[in-house]
Amino acid sequence: MVQADPPLRRTIKKTQLRQMVPLADSTIWEMERRGQFPSASS
Repeated sequence: MVQADPPLRRTIKKTQLRQMVPLADSTIWEMERRGQFPSASS
């Protein structure tokens, strides 16, 4: 059986995130706080 590689972890800039995710900064921050969005400190 082939074992899957673990997902890559990398940090992206906030400007890149805004292009990928159509959410306001405040919404992302709230989601991070609730554990519904990966935080910058993860």
